[in-house]
Amino acid sequence: MSIKDRKYTRIILPKDKRAETRILIVSGNADKGDVTSAEEFDATVMNFSEGGLGFSTLRRGFRKLSSLDKLVILNVIGEPPFDEMAGLSLEVKWVLDNSEFSHLGFGCQFQDISDELKDRLRQYIRTF
Repeated sequence: MSIKDRKYTRIILPKDKRAETRILIVSGNADKGDVTSAEEFDATVMNFSEGGLGFSTLRRGFRKLSSLDKLVILNVIGEPPFDEMAGLSLEVKWVLDNSEFSHLGFGCQFQDISDELKDRLRQYIRTF
């Protein structure tokens, strides 16, 4: 998918604007031993749109994420509007998992975002 094919404008965040999150994996390929329903991990918000978030997390000791895994944002440390995202459900859409990298990246789509928060995200995007 090219940038022009995206449904929403996506912003890549500068280092000083990135939010730190704690995320819970609530489902996945548990039958294959890849994830458990109670696994938590820390991740950094690298980019976002009103439709979802792109994250990075340290590879060290991390179990594999798969497309369609369900996640919940447990906690967010960041400026508005990111500080309002605790409790949001996400669905993993893609995973960048290269063993040469110390981090892995993954993109998620919001599953239950309010219209009010979408509006705040749109307003924030306009500041870039």
